[in-house]
This record gives sequence, C-alpha cells and structure tokens, in this order.
Amino acid sequence: MGCISETSLMKKDHQLIEPDFKSLFESTPGLYLILLPDLTIIAVSDSYLNATMTKRETIIGCNLFDIFPDNPDDVTATGVSNLRASLKYVLDNRIAHTMAVQKYDIRRPDGVFEERYWSPLNKPILNNEKKVAYIIHQVEDVTEFIKLSKEEARQQKLTEELRAKMEKAEIEIYKRAQEIQEINKKLLNEILDKKKAEEKLRRSEERYYMMTDEVEDYAILLLDDKGTIMNWNKGAEKIKGYKAEKIIGKNFSIFYTKEDRELKLPEQLIEEAKKIGKVTHEGWRVKADGNSFWGSVVITALHDNKKNIIGFSKVTRDITNQKKLEDQLKKFNEELAEQVKQKTTELTNIFDRVTDAVIALDKNFCYTYINNRTGEMIMKDPASLIGKNVWEVFPDAVDSATFKAFTQAMAEQRYISNIDYYPPLDLWQENHIYPSPDGLSIFIRDITEQQKAKQKIEKEKDFSNSIINSLPGIFYLFDSNGKMMRWNKNFEIVSGYASEEIDKMIPIDFFDSDEKTYIRSRIEKVFLEGVSDAEANFFTKDKKKVPYYFTGMFIELDNKPCLIGTGIDVTEKIKAQKEVVNSYKQIRELASHLQHIREEERSSIAREIHDELGQQLTGLKMDIAWINRKLTKKDEEITQKIKSMLQLADDTVRTVRRIATELRPSILDDLGLIAALEWQSNEFEKRFGIPTIFKTDLTDIYLEPDMATGLFRIYQESLTNILRHAKANKISSSLYLNKNTLILNITDNGVGFDINKITNKKTLGLLGMKERTLIMGGNYEINSNPGKGASVIVSVPMTK
Repeated sequence: MGCISETSLMKKDHQLIEPDFKSLFESTPGLYLILLPDLTIIAVSDSYLNATMTKRETIIGCNLFDIFPDNPDDVTATGVSNLRASLKYVLDNRIAHTMAVQKYDIRRPDGVFEERYWSPLNKPILNNEKKVAYIIHQVEDVTEFIKLSKEEARQQKLTEELRAKMEKAEIEIYKRAQEIQEINKKLLNEILDKKKAEEKLRRSEERYYMMTDEVEDYAILLLDDKGTIMNWNKGAEKIKGYKAEKIIGKNFSIFYTKEDRELKLPEQLIEEAKKIGKVTHEGWRVKADGNSFWGSVVITALHDNKKNIIGFSKVTRDITNQKKLEDQLKKFNEELAEQVKQKTTELTNIFDRVTDAVIALDKNFCYTYINNRTGEMIMKDPASLIGKNVWEVFPDAVDSATFKAFTQAMAEQRYISNIDYYPPLDLWQENHIYPSPDGLSIFIRDITEQQKAKQKIEKEKDFSNSIINSLPGIFYLFDSNGKMMRWNKNFEIVSGYASEEIDKMIPIDFFDSDEKTYIRSRIEKVFLEGVSDAEANFFTKDKKKVPYYFTGMFIELDNKPCLIGTGIDVTEKIKAQKEVVNSYKQIRELASHLQHIREEERSSIAREIHDELGQQLTGLKMDIAWINRKLTKKDEEITQKIKSMLQLADDTVRTVRRIATELRPSILDDLGLIAALEWQSNEFEKRFGIPTIFKTDLTDIYLEPDMATGLFRIYQESLTNILRHAKANKISSSLYLNKNTLILNITDNGVGFDINKITNKKTLGLLGMKERTLIMGGNYEINSNPGKGASVIVSVPMTK
C-alpha cells in the first residue's frame, strides 16, 4: 500500500488530525488490561470485555481481583494466587513475566462461573524514574484448545471402539455373505430342490436383514454388481437421512459430492473392490437434506460359489467430529512444527556464532577435531595437532583437575564440567565434557578475564569489609523489602546476633515494639526523600536497649533500591545532655531564687527608704517650717534661704518616693499587675513625653506574685530599651488571655533593628527578659526589621 498524503491528514481548518489512542487501544484485537501498581483497572480492550463477558463501566476503577475472583465452587482454584504472584514479580523486578497456561474461571452475567483457560503475559511500563507506572496484562483464551485436547483423547478412544465394532460387523457381514454364497451354491447345485433352496435363502436373508437393520452406528448396505442399493438399515437412515422407500433401487453414487461424481469416484471404488476384494475410503458424503458429513466407507465384493461377483456390501460410518479434531490437531501440529523449525533455525544460527573453543578426542585422548578458536587460545596451529595425544601436547596438565575430569568422564560415560587454571598459558578455562564410547567432545570457554575480575572483586570486597568493619558504631545495608544485605562485625557484637541470624531478620526486628512504627516511618522517608535519621534504642538479643543515633541514605545497588547507613552509640551523649539539662535546671532555679531574693531586698529597701527616710525628711521639713515661724525679725535673705530649704526638702521627698516606687512599686502588691502596668505606662509618658498606650480587656485576674513581678519587670525593661535605642514617638502595649495563656505585647514605631545581629550579640537586657520568661515556663519572642519598629511578645501559661 502507498503512504497516505499529508493533505488527507488535514482537517478543513488545516489542523492535523490527532489519533484517538484510547479508541485505538480499545479496538485492538488483542485481550488487554492496563493496571496501576495497586492493580486498579484503568483501561481495557473491547476484545477483553467480550472474552470475559464484562462491561467497561463496571470494571474501570476497580481492583483486578474484585472483578475476577476465584471460582468459589472450585476448591482447587489457583488463578488468583498465581496471577497475584506474577504481578508482584513484575512490580518487584520491573521486568515482564509470562505465565504458564492457567485455569481461571470467569463469572458470567447470571453469576454462574464458566470454565476458562488462559495464557497470560504481564509487562511493566516504567516512568522516567524507572519505577513501574503501569502494567499491561495481556491474555490469550486457550479454552477451546484445552477442551479440544481433552476431546481428542476421548474421540481417539471412541474411534478405536468404533473401529473394533466395524471390524466385528465386517466379519459378521462376511460370514453372512459366506452363508449367502453357500446358499447360492446349493441352489445352483440343487435346481430340482428350488423351493427348498428359495425358502432357505429367504430365511437367511431375513436373518441378515434383521441383524443389519438394528445397527444404528453404521450404514450397512447391499449393492448389486452395478452399485444399486438393495437394502436400507436404521444406521443408514440415521447417518444419511433417507427413508428406505426413497432410496432403495437408486445407485449408491447419490451419496457422493458433485465433484466426486464428475471424477467418477464411485465407479473407481467399485472397480477397485472387484480387483482386490475390499476397498476403504474416507471423504465428504451428502445427506438427504444436502448437508455433508465425513464418512469412512468399506466396500467388500461378494462372490458366488464359482467366485463370480454377485454384488457388494458397503459399510459407512460418520466420523465428522473425528475429522474436525484431526484437522485441528493437524493444524496445531503444523504450527508447532513451524515453531520448532524457527527455533531450530535460531539455535543453528546461535551455534554457528559460538566463540568457545571446541575440541574432539578419541578414546585414546588424541585430537580428532580442533576449531580455530582453540588454536587462538593455545597459540598453536589446529591442523598440526590432529592425531596427537593431548597430554603429550600439554604435559604440564597431567594430574591437573582437567586431566582428572577428562579421565572420569570417559570412564563413567557421563557429562562433567570443571574450572581449572593452566599456568603456562596464564589461562583460566571452563570445560564442558561430553563423553561417548568413541571419545570426548569438549567445549572450552576462556574465563581468564572473568576470573581475574572476580579475584579483583574479592580483593575489593575484602578491602571494603575491612573499611566497613573499621567504621565506628554499626554499619548496615538493606533493600526496600527489608532484606539485610551487608553489615559490619560491630553490628553482630552490639546486637548479640550471629551472622546467620541477622541474614534472616529485617531492620525493625532490632527495635522494641514501642519504637517499631517510628523506625518504619523513618525508613520509608529514606526511600521517599533520599535521606533521614532517627534516635532510638537498639534492642539487643539479650533484651537490652542501647540508645543509638541512626542515619540512612538511599542508593541503588544492582538496580535495586537500598538503604545504607550507620548507627552511633549515644549513651554518653545522652548522659552528658541529661547532665547539661540538670545543670541548666539548677542554674535556672538559682536564677529564680536570686530574682526572688532581689525582689525581696528591693521591697525591703523601698519600705525602709519610704518609711525611715521619708519620716526623717518630713520631720526636717517641719523643723524648718517651725524655725521660719519663730523668726521675729524678718530677714529677707534668711526667709529666701528657708523657702529654698523647704523646696529642697519637698524635692527630696519626691525623689525618695520615686526611688522607692522604682525599687518596688507598692501598687503592684496592693492593686495587682493590670493597675501596675497602667501606672507604669502613665509614669513613663509623663516622665519622657512618649505617648504610651496600654490596653487590656481583663478587669480582674489573679497571678502568683512571682509571675506578676516577672511580667512587670519585663514591661519595665522593654520600655527602658525603647527609650534608649528605638527613637520611637509612640508605644502600644496590651495584655490579654488566650485560652489558658497570658500574653503581654509591647510594640513601638522606632527605627527597628536586624534581629539576627542583635541575637548574635546576646545583650544582657534581652537575655534577662528571656530568662525571666523561661523561669515562668513561658515563651519570649522579639520581632523587628530595620525602619519598621519592633515588638515583644511574652506568652506565659497560667498554670505551670
């Protein structure tokens, strides 16, 4: 056929016609399913639907085995298990798998299972990551062939039985024919006793007709010497379809096809029967209704006592079913023969390309044949070695493994193979020795490079084992199924298991039940993301738990996904960490204690300043006022000095009150945290002129004294930091309760700063506020960007 022009591939709008691959696939004559790796059906050909009596809308999106389960009435059914194993093999190895013929019954639409036989092929489709994306499930329905094979055996048995019956009938017919001949002979010899002879003949014919008439499996006829039909039995009526009154008197050629009649086959069979006494033939015969059947015919000549032919017996058997089976078997044998021929040709071509050395020795171990490859291998002319003894040519090989293998194969007359090294040629050879009474045929393969590579691999393996065994901690390598592939000696020592035991275990076997799920998830992460780690207890054979830090990395080894990793004993590390945690806890407790003492000292000093110094200043002010009143003579200079002293006393009292308040504001103890924060905000705004807004929706809240003091001090320190560094002109703060957490938020609109730089400086002010927060069991967070101000968020749980 010619190629389709480009023009015919164009639509009217000049767009290329895109083939509908879905329709093409569904219309393909083969029986195909396309499966996802989880065995969900996503596509199916029409031929598959017809063969399995299913509909596309009822199976797409379903699991393969939900649609095609085993026959519940067949306890020996293995279709599901065998197919599941094949699909698992395809998924695990990512290669195609051809299954043997399977008995896999199919559920008909009425729910009844129908016996079926299939020849399946499962082939993976890989994605760019070399993982199985789809599986093509292809089958051939071989049910008819299997049934045909069974039917063939049954028909063969039936044929043998029918042949025996036919032979028996022929013998009986022959006997009856002999009787008739004997009667005819007596009639001829006893003309005078005609009536008696006619009566005897009539009775004999009656016996013959009664005997033949009841036979239904054979058409048994008598023909005159011209082929005219003289009788008709039940078998003839059953096989050929004619009634006796419609066929008796007609020539037997009526049963033959038009082609056979034109070739005068009926006449030829009659003539041949006349010549040799009996003739057999098989061919198509025609029934009364015009249909054909394949008949097996035996025509036997009948003679009188003078050996003259007086007629013929004709026995016909319908073997149409046997013929069909034979034709199908013949076709199958022809196809099989063609396949054998093709395979033989392929094998012949392969043998023609054999590059191994081939030699033949007689029973005295003398060369009778050497191919050119042998000459190249041993560096000798093959022709010069013919007739020479192999051990005379290679005396250094006497008593070698090859010498013993040749001798043993010849003596025991059985195939032997061996591998041997021949130092003079620096040759590693693999010998395949086939004996016969006349000598040996030997195929020799040069495996020097393989052996050297193997030795190199062994050395490298020993070297890698040395490296692995010298690694600190434990080393392990296992595949995606958990099969342990490599481990170091330390792994055996730490786990307490022998190498043979480890070989039968999987990774999660080395962990206690409470950590198996965690370890399984970390292993899965390696195969999904490429790397992972884990801290868990290595569970030894003697039930000890050893803390380890494990690492895992994904690799491919021999095209198999694997995990390689190491484990380090972190017992000392954990012990040190616990000591650090305990030390840090003690330091924090000490810091908390010092803060508590400091606050108590501040309270004490504030009270003493307020009470003692305040009273003394008040008394001093009263004394100055008394002196002013007692002066009788008013001296302007003294009066001004007294006023100045009174003003100084007032300023000193205010300073003492401020210092006492800063040391420990009494409002915090008297009215609580909210009032103290509001007072501090107002005081800060009055004193430094920066608007300070404090908001809260809390009206009354009880806090532990230490918590109230801590939050107040953090607020004070935050305002001080803003004053010193922020250059802000507005401060906003809030206190609110979120669930069971109290949150203090302080924000300014100042110059801001780089949070990373300020964190690295680890300033004492920030550290102090963070430490106060941690002592309260809370979280301290500071956020800022240059030019965008800063915010401090302190979150403290109401109950520790």
